[in-house]
Amino acid sequence: MTQPLFYKDLFSGQHSYTEKELGRKGLSLAQLVAQNIPVPPFFILPPELFRSIIASVFKDTSITSLESFREHVNTLVLSKETMQQIEAEYAKLSGFGKAWVAVRSSIVAPEHPTSSFSGLLASKLNLRGTREIELAIREIFLSLFADRSYDYLKRNSISYGDVSTAIIVQKMVQAEVSGIMYTYDPITNNGKHVSIEAVFGLGDVLTEGNINPDIYTVSKTTLEIIEKKIVPQEWMKVRKMGEKDTLEHLQKITISQMWQYSQKLDDSLVRELTALADKIEQATGTPQIIEWAMERGSLYVLQAKPMELDNTAAMPKIHDAARKISSLKDIDEFSELSNTTEISFSHEAPMVDSPKMPQETLLFTGTPASSGVAYGETILLPNASSMTPEMLTSLKETTTKKHILVTDEFTSELEPLFYLAGGVITNFGGANSDVGLVTRETKIPAIVGTRIATSYLQSGALIKMDGSSGAIYRVDFLPEEFPATTEKTVTLHKKKKLKKKINTAVSPILEPPAQVPILEALAGKQTIEKTPVQKKSVHDSPIKIFLTGSTVSEAVFLPSKHAAISSNATTFMIPVSNAAVSERAFIKKVKKESTATIYLLLSDSPSLDALLSAKRTLAAHSIRRSKRVPYIVNVGSMYGLLNSKNLIDLSIDGLLFDLPKLSRVYRPGTTSIDAELWKLLRETLRSVKKQKLSYIGLSLPKEFFTLPLRKEIRELLKEGITSLVFAEPVTSATEHDMQKIEEEIMGVQLEKV
Repeated sequence: MTQPLFYKDLFSGQHSYTEKELGRKGLSLAQLVAQNIPVPPFFILPPELFRSIIASVFKDTSITSLESFREHVNTLVLSKETMQQIEAEYAKLSGFGKAWVAVRSSIVAPEHPTSSFSGLLASKLNLRGTREIELAIREIFLSLFADRSYDYLKRNSISYGDVSTAIIVQKMVQAEVSGIMYTYDPITNNGKHVSIEAVFGLGDVLTEGNINPDIYTVSKTTLEIIEKKIVPQEWMKVRKMGEKDTLEHLQKITISQMWQYSQKLDDSLVRELTALADKIEQATGTPQIIEWAMERGSLYVLQAKPMELDNTAAMPKIHDAARKISSLKDIDEFSELSNTTEISFSHEAPMVDSPKMPQETLLFTGTPASSGVAYGETILLPNASSMTPEMLTSLKETTTKKHILVTDEFTSELEPLFYLAGGVITNFGGANSDVGLVTRETKIPAIVGTRIATSYLQSGALIKMDGSSGAIYRVDFLPEEFPATTEKTVTLHKKKKLKKKINTAVSPILEPPAQVPILEALAGKQTIEKTPVQKKSVHDSPIKIFLTGSTVSEAVFLPSKHAAISSNATTFMIPVSNAAVSERAFIKKVKKESTATIYLLLSDSPSLDALLSAKRTLAAHSIRRSKRVPYIVNVGSMYGLLNSKNLIDLSIDGLLFDLPKLSRVYRPGTTSIDAELWKLLRETLRSVKKQKLSYIGLSLPKEFFTLPLRKEIRELLKEGITSLVFAEPVTSATEHDMQKIEEEIMGVQLEKV
């Protein structure tokens, strides 16, 4: 066998290691050590040990089946030379005495980089002495030939000849708190935040899905804690002393009631972990899933692995970049993006008759673990202890994509069913539990950590589950099919460098040709061939104008003054407060009776947490953010104005600066708008317009609906305003008035160019 590699010796020479020599996990640990990330000491047994042992087993002619092969592996004894090498490395790791260690696999499969092998191979914690290390190595080798692993390889067309494993022996961190961090949210596709899961005690309960963790959402740039979800924890897993009958020395202990509801990490440690996660992501160049632990106030990284992002995760970035093109500068910037990426667009045929959709009643929510929406009939699975082989066989034969599995927690025996079902709901677990990893790989929705699913749902219930929001609904029937999408889809693949020019090949990603290029053509920066001159209307303006209760094409509807819905309207803006029944009904009415874009106007809450809570409430009531239903935050307080950049990090589509409200809070008791407030607005607009939001609006009192436009408004229009909103009724407004204001706005825009 090749000599074991002690972690400090990995960088003693000029040799550059690869996955074939260290395995994926071992290579990741080596990279972390190179970046001075705090990692517990370890040594690696290279994959040659596995290959040599398996080769010796295959020489036995008595082996005629996979079962007899497993029996043979289970009786393996490592050679004297191998054990001496392990003893030498274990002594270096231990120093004086015998160290407690964890023994883990490090998969080697360079021919299959997209296959995760998550949760397939065994890991053993809190072992002591070389004899226990030897037993753990045998169990890890054996787990690669278990039914679960065999099924996975067969399902993914992977040969055993393409797979091996190294072994990592790492000093055990006796964690008071441990968990998992994501540097990129796989559910919302948000790369600006770090999501941290934390539990008391050892963290393997997270991957096993035994406990619901605390969840902290933190901004990478400001280290501001945007959201905390504190979940009670009744027990934790710790080391057990004096146990000799089992390989792992572990036990569950009950947590006192005083501590069950406490926050697992204080805010300073949350920020320290976020900075650590960002450093690892910067060093590796890819989004990461990071396992961490804290012992005696010190943080350690146990492992880091790249997140599996497919094209669907990249789509929103490309699509948003395309959607926000409004000037030649933006087109140049987008062309740079296109130098290495070809973007092709396709439209599905519009439906003539949409299928009838069922009535929905919200039941409860959980933690999103895999995105997507599924309708189905529930199958309530029994506990693992009562699941017989006959029951499992029967379930394999009857489970289809029209079924949603409901279970207390994940067990390896249930995994084959996940490939057959349409969705999974569990009582316990986090986003990075085995449930989340398997369902994201099989691309079915999953909701975990509900705590009550198996008590609330019985087999045969008809439900809808939304893996993006974590909401579960009762429905009155199952639809035959989902409504066909009419949105543009994006396909990404490498191509040759594109020239920077505008042509019909890219026009589908813009607004219709008569709208977007007007500004550039008037400025003499672009020639539009064979485009007839059209009479300007509300639709042609680069700046949208909204009027309260109006029947013109852009209108603001206040909840207390719902106006008739114009059939030819292109855009509505609807203020929403707490998703009251009347508001939900009206929004659904607008969606049903028109094809207009519907801006949902959210109040700027007293805190970022409150705004996130409002977004979840809307999603739970089936009012979800989409291309047709963007979320806009109404900035009407000094808190909102001063935190505008932080609001943008909450995955919103735009900001509406409410000038009347801001004026009242900036100078209470006055009716005029202070000059300092105009200045503050200009400075804020200059900072937020760099974020390239799809919408930046200014809400004005009705007396501002005059010509010529006030000087202050003209100045703000030059700072990136895309919309003027008159939230008070302008009773004298006509199409002629709108056109005159639009013409002046065009003049301001040309001044800017």
